[in-house]
Amino acid sequence: MQHLDGDKSEQLLRFRRYKNGDLDRIKVQQDFIHALAEQKLQMRYIGKIDDIYRIISDNMETSMTPGDAVQCAMQMLSIGTDKIETITMPGVPQDIGGGSYVIPDYSGIDEVRKTSFGYSEEDEI
Repeated sequence: MQHLDGDKSEQLLRFRRYKNGDLDRIKVQQDFIHALAEQKLQMRYIGKIDDIYRIISDNMETSMTPGDAVQCAMQMLSIGTDKIETITMPGVPQDIGGGSYVIPDYSGIDEVRKTSFGYSEEDEI
């Protein structure tokens, strides 16, 4: 466990030279999101949501309003960080032309859609 400032966090999240390429990178990013949620989704931060929103909105584009952010944070607080689940698209890592890619496993994706979201390709219109 390490405490990271913003610059170190960005370096961690952008690092690309893992043994299993993007699949390892995705796992690191998911672990980071879990740790961030566990650290920041606490009642003591609700009063600071306007300041947090202002900092975040200066660095990204979103249609979310400060009220939306408060509502989202309150919902996440009520759910609890232990209920946050991340899912990685099933696929196989492959280097193509010097770049790291994940080649989708479509049958695996359909299985995730069924087991995690309750629907499959056949359910689509």
